[in-house]
Amino acid sequence: MQPEAITEARRRYYGQMTHLDYQLGRLFGSLQTHKIYQETAIAFTSDHGECLGDHGVFAKHSFLESAARVPYILRLPNSLREQYPIQDAETPVLTADLCPTLLQLAGLQADASAEGQSLLEPSGREYIFGETPESAMVLGKGYKYIYYTTGDTEHLFHIDQDSNDQCNLAGQAEHAEIQSTLKNRLIAYLNKNESPMVNDGA
Repeated sequence: MQPEAITEARRRYYGQMTHLDYQLGRLFGSLQTHKIYQETAIAFTSDHGECLGDHGVFAKHSFLESAARVPYILRLPNSLREQYPIQDAETPVLTADLCPTLLQLAGLQADASAEGQSLLEPSGREYIFGETPESAMVLGKGYKYIYYTTGDTEHLFHIDQDSNDQCNLAGQAEHAEIQSTLKNRLIAYLNKNESPMVNDGA
């Protein structure tokens, strides 16, 4: 894609975000007008981002940060903040966590088989997984491993030192152990979910 086309697409995308900010302002203003803002739970997230030309791609079906890293903001009513002292955190979460979180706020139980967990009382997770028709991902121990079905391609990124996925560490001898660990964790996860991506344990 030509640089001019990427610039125009980004301009339109940022325009959409400006419009969204404006609409959220209207919503919050209305809540305040009706004097219910302080006791309203507000959750803000997204299902995915857009690469918008990053890494030479223009898509959402990716576990690269441009598409996979989305906002997840939870603001509790004043009356619940002492009961659930949520802090700012860089701990990765799943969009699947939204449902059990809101259910708990409403005094309801989530389905025990659901993959997500309530962020009001998180149990802690060592790994986070994801899957699309084209790729699968596991994040843990400070790294992100991505497997692509096309060409059996592998990516390994150090998420703390390389927040934009610029340096692929897959195949490097000094990172072979963590790559193997994450790959095996991903295979176990895909096997558990009977994914066709796994064939004879590989």
